[in-house]
Amino acid sequence: MTLTEQFKIESREQAQRKNFVELAHDDIALLRDLLPFIEKRVDGIVEQFYAHLLKYSEARAFFKDEGTLSRVKSAQREYLLDLFRGRYEEDYFENRLRIGVTHERIGLVPKWYIGSNSKFLCLMVPLLAQKYRLRSGKLTRCVLALTKIMNLDQQLVIDTYIGSLLEKLNERQRLLEELLSQIKHAADVLASSAGEILAATIQVVSGAAQTAAAVKDTAATVEEVKQTAQVSSQKAKQVFDSAQKAS
Repeated sequence: MTLTEQFKIESREQAQRKNFVELAHDDIALLRDLLPFIEKRVDGIVEQFYAHLLKYSEARAFFKDEGTLSRVKSAQREYLLDLFRGRYEEDYFENRLRIGVTHERIGLVPKWYIGSNSKFLCLMVPLLAQKYRLRSGKLTRCVLALTKIMNLDQQLVIDTYIGSLLEKLNERQRLLEELLSQIKHAADVLASSAGEILAATIQVVSGAAQTAAAVKDTAATVEEVKQTAQVSSQKAKQVFDSAQKAS
């Protein structure tokens, strides 16, 4: 499954988003025409951006060595050039969503991405102003076109953050429901066991009561036999005494 399918941003949705930000054919043409101009300056833009970004310790933590930083700079260079290539179809949307998924996976929170877009705009607009310093109308159209495509990018990346968050919430909900089911099962087993224990206890108590009654009856019988034996013994003694006197 592609990311555009996963996040439900397929052809119809893509067209609607471009229409909403009013990214027209004229805007695309302006951006494409700027590509050679930006290609000559993109390395400087990237270097200025990372010089700014690396002032912040929280951001520096994502670049553990020079190799990582070099790879990220290279990817950032391509990201910027893609803004001006004029190809904003399925592959473009898929690529931007992949960037968002990567950001979310490594823990790069949205403030850094949104802030980065603002910084890149601040770095590129002065270059455009220099290029079109005598053509204010063209400058305005170029800046608006660049703003539109960068806004479209932001939508896509933020969608991945939201989508990933919803997936995590759904997974936690599933785990919670599973835990509640286990607790309910354990409670049912405990209740059943408690019932069995209660029944056994009642049986034991009833048996004990019957045993006590039997012991009581036996004791009474023993007492009765004892008394009878005593009486018999007394009568026998009397007969013996009478026999003694008679002799």
